[in-house]
Amino acid sequence: MPGFEEEVKHNFESFTAGWKHELSTIQASLDTSEREFLNSYKRLTSINSWRELLIRNEVSEESCRFFSEAQNDGVSSHVLARLGSWRAALKCLRSCMENVVFCEYYRDHPIELRLWAKGKHRLGFSEAISYFQKHPDLERVPDELTGLGRMQKEYSVLSRAVHASAHNLRMTVRDGNTNLWSSESAKLAMWITRETQTIIAVNLLLLALHSKSLQGTSLPGLRKAIAVTITSANLRNKIRSKFSVNLDI
Repeated sequence: MPGFEEEVKHNFESFTAGWKHELSTIQASLDTSEREFLNSYKRLTSINSWRELLIRNEVSEESCRFFSEAQNDGVSSHVLARLGSWRAALKCLRSCMENVVFCEYYRDHPIELRLWAKGKHRLGFSEAISYFQKHPDLERVPDELTGLGRMQKEYSVLSRAVHASAHNLRMTVRDGNTNLWSSESAKLAMWITRETQTIIAVNLLLLALHSKSLQGTSLPGLRKAIAVTITSANLRNKIRSKFSVNLDI
């Protein structure tokens, strides 16, 4: 069927040229929001700081790989957002949360981690959250400071993005045609909100679980990176009161 194959090849070439041109246009439009993306990058520095300054020293190498993947998810979300690929960017945020939680869960469960490596253990996000809700180190910590409630809320919203079950989270346009990119300001604002809340939730859980390592003058670089994300004076005061961790540095 040479005629059909030629037509497909022509359509492929036209499609490729089209999306590349459209992407460059979208990128140029989103570049006007550089300040918002700079703030996103600042928030992501907290994830890298956790990994470099604390996590890899306190968890096993295998558990730390989950955290490294979480960091990669966060960076991927940032880059996909800069391309205007909003649904994919939101998917990465959900995966970022999952991998942070899995890192901490398998830190406490080395046997399950060995089983996971053999494909014999599968951990669900809800199961992991339930575990931390009963964790002895978090038993007397208000939900506001564990980040768990915030995580559950964000996970629910992001799951709707993953399954495209909410109109405002879909990428296809009203006529149902394929749409890979968008520079809509509403989409950008939605992603910024979701990313901000996700990174705050992750930082709160990590703070609650590792607070003893950040007390006093310990790890000032990490505390500075966390402070970039947790900007609420009220929340910082509660963290200092409950965990003896000072973010006002």
